[in-house]
Amino acid sequence: MSILGSDLFLRALVVGVLFALAAGSMGTVVVIRRMSFFADAIAHASLTGIALGLLIGVDPLWAVLVFSVLIALGMGALALRKILALDTIIGVFYSTAVAIGVLIIGGLKGVRVNLDAFLCGDILAVTSSDVWVATVLVVLVVVVFGLLLGPLLQLALNRDLAQVHGVRVWLYELIFMVFMAIAVAVGIKLVGIILVGPLIIMPAAAAKNVSRSFVTMLAVSVIIAIAGAVVGLYGSVWLAAPTGPTIVVVMAVFFALSLAIRPLRSR
Repeated sequence: MSILGSDLFLRALVVGVLFALAAGSMGTVVVIRRMSFFADAIAHASLTGIALGLLIGVDPLWAVLVFSVLIALGMGALALRKILALDTIIGVFYSTAVAIGVLIIGGLKGVRVNLDAFLCGDILAVTSSDVWVATVLVVLVVVVFGLLLGPLLQLALNRDLAQVHGVRVWLYELIFMVFMAIAVAVGIKLVGIILVGPLIIMPAAAAKNVSRSFVTMLAVSVIIAIAGAVVGLYGSVWLAAPTGPTIVVVMAVFFALSLAIRPLRSR
């Protein structure tokens, strides 16, 4: 428990709250547009970014960031050409990137890889430089999301109607995918590849169960995400449990509570 007053815990708390702000915001559009598979696919495909970072000797966070954005642009470009359905394109990119990442990591010589840290995250290991990088990236994501909220909401509710109203659908879709990839890259450092998808989806899904409007859903999603990050972080220290999984379990509890409250919304 002595860790609670340390700089290490304070850094983890700051980064956790910042990421929760981005995840809670962007998750609303992800849930409404039924893009949950996209967020999860970006997270798993980033394994190749980690592998490439280890291979060429750069910080895996930057490698994941660049690779995730490229993957998002690739999937978005193919989806816009309407060659295949988006879920099919995501499935192809997802499985291929994961396979390539496993092959690269398996072939690394003289490099010891702690895959647990990448798969489940290690928020308590964030450094001061990680805090600054995460702060800049999260602020960028939140600001862009706020500026594009109107067109993104139109796009989420009815893509065809948004196009009729003059919204440049293809442009906003690509922008959203890119910034979702940035958010996922930050999240991987905190909760890992396996858990970053659920961390983006669960707060928004819980908020949707108890909200009657998009604005309410957005506010509730952000509150749940921040509360889940804070409670999960303190809980993991108190229970001496892995932080990433603890945060996601707390989010799952909030989601279960929202299901219990949902019937009251219609009264």
